[in-house]
Amino acid sequence: MNKETLVFLLTLLLCGSLLTMGMLSGWKAPDIPRTKFGKTAKVDPPIPKKSFFLAEDEGLWDLESRDIFAEPRDIEDLPPLEILAPEPLPLDLIRVPPYPAPLPVLWSRLRQGFITDEDAGAATADLTVDVSSGSVSLLPEEEHDPTSDLAKKRAKLAREFDRISKDGRLTYGRIRNKDPRSLIDGEADRQENRYLLKQGLKLDFVQYNTRSGRPMGATEFSGDDIEWFALRDTIDNLYYAKKRLLTPGDYLGRKKLGEWCQSHGALELAASVFQEACQLAPEQAEPRLALADVFRQGFRWEDELNVCLAALSDNVQSGAILTRAGEIYEIFDLPSKAEESYRQVLSSYPDHLEAQLRLGGLLSQSGRDDEAVTILQQADKLAAGGSNAERAQTLLQLAQAFMARGRFSEADREISRALSVVPGHPEATRMLAMVRYLSGESGAAHELLKGLSYSPYAGGRADEGHSHSQFASLFNRGLAAMGARAFPEARENFEAAASLDPVQAGLARAALGYLALIGGNWDVSFEQIQTALEVAPNEAYHQYLLGKFHSARGNHGEARDAFRETLQVAPKFSWAMAELSRSAYFLEEYEEGSRYARAALQVLPTSAELHVLAGLHALRLGEVADARDHVSQALGLDEDDPAALNLNAVVLYQTGGGEGILRSLDYFQRAITSATKRNDLTSLDYANQHRTAIEDNRSKVQWRDDFNRKQIKRGWEAQERFGIRVAARENKVQFQGTQNQEEKLTTLLREFSHRTLVSYQITVDMKPLEKASFGVLLARFQREDIRDGIFFGKDGEGRLAYTILKSRTPQDPVVLSDVSWPTEGVVTLGIELKSLKEGSYRLLMDGEVVQEIQVPSLKNAGMVKMGVYGRSGIGSRWEGSVDDALIVMRKG
Repeated sequence: MNKETLVFLLTLLLCGSLLTMGMLSGWKAPDIPRTKFGKTAKVDPPIPKKSFFLAEDEGLWDLESRDIFAEPRDIEDLPPLEILAPEPLPLDLIRVPPYPAPLPVLWSRLRQGFITDEDAGAATADLTVDVSSGSVSLLPEEEHDPTSDLAKKRAKLAREFDRISKDGRLTYGRIRNKDPRSLIDGEADRQENRYLLKQGLKLDFVQYNTRSGRPMGATEFSGDDIEWFALRDTIDNLYYAKKRLLTPGDYLGRKKLGEWCQSHGALELAASVFQEACQLAPEQAEPRLALADVFRQGFRWEDELNVCLAALSDNVQSGAILTRAGEIYEIFDLPSKAEESYRQVLSSYPDHLEAQLRLGGLLSQSGRDDEAVTILQQADKLAAGGSNAERAQTLLQLAQAFMARGRFSEADREISRALSVVPGHPEATRMLAMVRYLSGESGAAHELLKGLSYSPYAGGRADEGHSHSQFASLFNRGLAAMGARAFPEARENFEAAASLDPVQAGLARAALGYLALIGGNWDVSFEQIQTALEVAPNEAYHQYLLGKFHSARGNHGEARDAFRETLQVAPKFSWAMAELSRSAYFLEEYEEGSRYARAALQVLPTSAELHVLAGLHALRLGEVADARDHVSQALGLDEDDPAALNLNAVVLYQTGGGEGILRSLDYFQRAITSATKRNDLTSLDYANQHRTAIEDNRSKVQWRDDFNRKQIKRGWEAQERFGIRVAARENKVQFQGTQNQEEKLTTLLREFSHRTLVSYQITVDMKPLEKASFGVLLARFQREDIRDGIFFGKDGEGRLAYTILKSRTPQDPVVLSDVSWPTEGVVTLGIELKSLKEGSYRLLMDGEVVQEIQVPSLKNAGMVKMGVYGRSGIGSRWEGSVDDALIVMRKG
């Protein structure tokens, strides 16, 4: 009689017994009424008591045979997965702006997908820069220095450890004194962050192994024992070192220190130093503007404005400060206050060109074209006379103001007026082409510029007086050709422009760097961008392009620095703020990244991708409500944005409980559909991967056993006929005794369905010195014998090994030389089913896969036993124990 038949008969017997007991205890069959003819009347059947039914969750998982008198099962769902939010997608690349360029705030019109273009790559494959022209090498100079690796290593160690110099040798570690700076007597040779030890004091120093990062021992040193000591090269420590070298009246030193702090992102320290500089030179505008720059870098617009107003209150005479105040009023969207500031500048400094141009731009942005023309005419008179050409130029400047504000129809009108004054005016033609370019009509721009008389291929060189305008022709023609995918022509125009006008050559080199970047020619791109920066280091687009290069290469620290420089030059460049936020995410600087994302959203509140970026930072900071709000706004702007759908799915999964998990799967499915339509492979892969992982997780259950009892029970079977006793003691199952039969196994096993098995893990404790084999097994039995199986654990030599048994014949053991048995002897071993169809398995150690194996003879097994085995030679005494078993199964 098989086991299933026996269980069925026992179940019938139990039900019969319960029914009988119920009747005897008062549950009687009701009287059956009969008719007068003796027939049975129709009645409703009796309803048993509810206690006669099993609880709803019992019997759901028919994953194993269980005696009906056994303890209730405690099978439960797997805990939710720990899902990391998706990484922020790459932001679109800003195309090269025309010359003259619109304001950076409008560069978003030049966004395009960052896509590698093979044609552009072919066009720039052999592009080089003439070193004699002052270009820079491809890599920083120190990377060509064979000692640079050592220098980098020492710099890294200096950031991580304090140091002492003893007998000319450096030792790395930690200074344990409560206030290390109180030990300082003076500078060691006045080197930064290196100090002499104060006489009479002891330095409590713990030396560290720099490879393992572990302490090696503590020692106290006096001033006679060491030459000097150094604190870790943190920003605070380096700032302290530099600050203590300053004398009370050292204005230039404070200016230099403030610039150093600012370059390292230590804005609070920079602000405090520049404030001291302002006090030392209260009549000068320079330290006030430097302090204002710090506040602008931190998007502290009000503080920046207060610096300007305080300077004016202190009677600092500076048109630059008044102009700066006007800029901030524009940022605050207070055009009347901005206009008042600009007019105040012009009343005191009538020839202040920047104020005139800003006032003209402000007036044109406000639609006050006539006033704008008047101001721009005044600006034009500062540079030239009043000929027809200059009149046309004035109109073109007005058109440029319109272009800068994105008012292309007005710009087109003013360009037409200029062409009516000077027919065929080349600059007017160029500007008209750039209006087309900025409007996305690259083909039309290309045709307009091809009609200009000057050609770099005809050998005609413009005379010196016209080189500036000819540069604009060549440069913009290159942009139009690039937009029309005529990449070789674009390259030739950019190269000609670079050789024509060395002052503006940086723009042409940046365009060549952009062309190489979209073509995937990384070396060429880096070389051209660096050359552009050498020629014009303060061009915002050059710094931005360098940041995009590093971002595309995954160098997020370098990208962050470049984008910071971009915002120094162009603080309204919102997409540089967004890029800085994205770089900060990869550097795990979530607070800074969140600040930049919010700043970018102030300028671009309708950008779904920026809301997603802000939501990612909020989620990392634990601000779930903010993350949910940003995701909601992103989906409100674009209900099919795959990145927003993915992020929303993560938020729901992490916070929504059971219902949230189901809704999360729905959002992942929507993300898959949307990403497929948009060809967004990154979002598609993420959604597919996590939707599959969640569904797989929900399809599994787990069974745990911590052996916290005095008897083994719970379906475990111990085979202990060979001198080794197996018993539950001290909240674990212990194996102990002397082996009395050669190579005979002592086992603790449990039977499960192979069809539903996912993985089995259990913690084993066996000291390496024991001469016994001890580990886990998964096997198919035939009667009492193992027919096919996997044995994985410690062998008699203390090594980690596995053996496969096929048709009762063991194969040679395989020692895993790359993984060793731990010295403390406690390890979690496991076997995971990879593919039932192929009969493939993974061997696990502490949750990590250490080997994949094939055992086809096991794939057709119906029921399998899994558990722990141990054995040794005859007469050998050994001990081992097991604890915390975890078996994962699929439902159904």
